[in-house]
Amino acid sequence: MSKCATVGAPFVNEEEEPIPIVVIIILSLCAIVLVLFMPWKSELDQMQKVNKNNNTPGGPDEDKEKDE
Repeated sequence: MSKCATVGAPFVNEEEEPIPIVVIIILSLCAIVLVLFMPWKSELDQMQKVNKNNNTPGGPDEDKEKDE
């Protein structure tokens, strides 16, 4: 992705006047939409609590088995 942006930026910059700003606005809106669909910190904390209670690998019960 970074190589596409690095190679594509000069081409967009050389376009007529409204096109570069339109591309920037579209990319910004895409970034905002992606961020809105990411889980919030409170949701991630709840997922971690559920994983610890379900005895998943790497959970608290596995550490007890290693000590024994």
